[in-house]
Amino acid sequence: MVGVGLSTLLVAGVIVFAGHVVKGVSGFGSALFAVPLLLLILDVRIVTPTFLLFDLTSGILLVASNWRSIDRRLLLLLLSGMIVGTGMGTWALLSFGHETLKRVLGVLVTGWAVVMLLGREPETIAPHGGMGAALAPLSGLLGGALGAMFSVNGPPIIIYLSQVLKDKQAFRATLCGIFFADACYKLVLFSLGGLLDRRVFTLAALLAPFLVAGVIAGSYVQRFLDQTVFRRVVAAMLAVTGLLLLV
Repeated sequence: MVGVGLSTLLVAGVIVFAGHVVKGVSGFGSALFAVPLLLLILDVRIVTPTFLLFDLTSGILLVASNWRSIDRRLLLLLLSGMIVGTGMGTWALLSFGHETLKRVLGVLVTGWAVVMLLGREPETIAPHGGMGAALAPLSGLLGGALGAMFSVNGPPIIIYLSQVLKDKQAFRATLCGIFFADACYKLVLFSLGGLLDRRVFTLAALLAPFLVAGVIAGSYVQRFLDQTVFRRVVAAMLAVTGLLLLV
């Protein structure tokens, strides 16, 4: 129905399930975990738009329930860079072949996995100071470009917001807000670029049950997991996946 065999579809379902277990445990990271694995069996021009539909669906619910806690100034600063970055990433998705983009993601995922394994965090940045304000558009630009190419816009934005917003509710709400705004913008760009077709909508519908099951399972098991150990296990798996993408 989507141009892939049943076995490939089932493997994709297991990957989506595992990615959303990660999201259920940590609150984010579904695309960072699942997309590199999915690129080993599916084309990037199918995977990225499918995750866009997932992001839109979850984003509506998350933004509606966290609207009042969003740091609107930081949101606008991030968006100022993200608008440019998402446009650049969409152009790259339409212009470059699957193998080239897969290897780019392999480098990025491997690097992010190393950072996670080292467990190093930069010094706290004042959110409304000169440096904090200047870094926001840059973080938005990098996140927008990565999000448009691979649906993996999290790392640059998460790193930035984790350093400028120490209130957990404000961090989570602003993160949800910027991801949802980016998803809405990508919806327009992807539609204009012809990336949203029947195959993508069908694949998203078929994989949706795996997504829901993964979030539920992750939300349950997170009560019993040591977060530090879990983070390192995920980082190790990302490192292996990143290397596989480079082969």
